Amino acid sequence: MFRALALALALSIASCNSNAPSKEDLARQVEIHTDSARAYINMGEYQRAEDQARRGLSLAPDDLDLKLALARSMQMQGTTAKILHAEAIYRELPRNEDFRVCLGFAETLERKGLAFAESAEALRAGERQAPDAETQAVKNDEIAMKSWAESAKLFREGLEMKTGNTELMNGLARVYALMGDNEQALTWCRATLDIVRGDRDFWDKQLERDDLTDNESARFRSALTRLDDLEVAMRLLAANLEVRLENKEAAVVHLGKVIEIQPTLAQAYSLRAGLLMELERYEEVVADIDDFLRRAGLPFDDEKVQRAFQLRTEAEVELAAASAAGG
Repeated sequence: MFRALALALALSIASCNSNAPSKEDLARQVEIHTDSARAYINMGEYQRAEDQARRGLSLAPDDLDLKLALARSMQMQGTTAKILHAEAIYRELPRNEDFRVCLGFAETLERKGLAFAESAEALRAGERQAPDAETQAVKNDEIAMKSWAESAKLFREGLEMKTGNTELMNGLARVYALMGDNEQALTWCRATLDIVRGDRDFWDKQLERDDLTDNESARFRSALTRLDDLEVAMRLLAANLEVRLENKEAAVVHLGKVIEIQPTLAQAYSLRAGLLMELERYEEVVADIDDFLRRAGLPFDDEKVQRAFQLRTEAEVELAAASAAGG
């Protein structure tokens, strides 16, 4: 990664000394800008990634990898203007040959929908001003829903080219959840978790090989870590969807799996405690609140901590009442 960035700097200096690069030199320059853009994206340096992609496109205007890097870097910067610019780039790209176009385009429209939905909320809350706030909020909501519907269509198109791709599948889970189609969203959560389960079995078996090298071990463990992160994200979403569908017991199971994978994730204990309270499982509420407080690392006067203590007190009151009634 850093080698590519260093080469990009060296290239910019060398370019001052040559006015007519050979075909091979030009190809190498494009490769360096492409690698640098990708490296900056992986580092979260999206403005720098955009700059490298633009430099590369000035040399190779039709390069698909550079166009994808440019659109991705702009989408990830998160402003509405950048997201709309990324959308315009994707609309010019053929998407029937490379699933990455569908994936990036779908994610961009997902973010566009979120931006307009958040704008609608801000208008209704009076946090943003407009001549007719409610009318504008309704329009923004319509744009959001239209964007998410198109996003879902694109994720599906991508799956036709790349069956079983978890980025596309969990994207479908997210956008259906945003559209309020909880059953569809949950279906895609489950499908993604099935793929994760199979992939985890594969990498676990690879780690049992007798001829395993240190490099392979590190690579396989990295793959397992990525699967853990994906499963946590999917189970948190699935828990939310189960609550919407009034399946609180199922939501508790998902959160339990999250805690098995990431026992330090304070949020999972807090969420599960709230559900356990509604299910009248008071001893478990107290235990989860204690785990949350140990792991949250928040000051005593933090609102989340105060809510947790309040919930713990309510659970203890219920336990005392049950004990008195039984005694």
